[in-house]
Amino acid sequence: MEAHPTLPAGARAVHDPDDPREFILGMAVREDGTVLRFRRRWGRWVVCPPERRDDGRRYVVMIYREQSGRRDHKRRSVGVASLVLRAFKGPRPIYHEPLHYPDPNPSNNHINNLR
Repeated sequence: MEAHPTLPAGARAVHDPDDPREFILGMAVREDGTVLRFRRRWGRWVVCPPERRDDGRRYVVMIYREQSGRRDHKRRSVGVASLVLRAFKGPRPIYHEPLHYPDPNPSNNHINNLR
């Protein structure tokens, strides 16, 4: 298994949405909602620009290899709020969605604004 690159300051590793015990290598999230991807070619972390949906929520498309090492790649769109909460607060209960409070703006994904 590959080693995870050294995480940048203030960032935490992103958990696999399908298996919460595993991390996605080369993906990190900061408490302000910035999602980072490690670019091996450049040897540094770069910001993943989020997509904004019609409802105002921000999503990132994660492309990652399965831990088994096969060449199959998974492609998944995940909400930035879910990534931030999972990295800093732990897994959410089943059927619960992230709540933006006290600022109801769905694009504000700072950890202090999420419940």
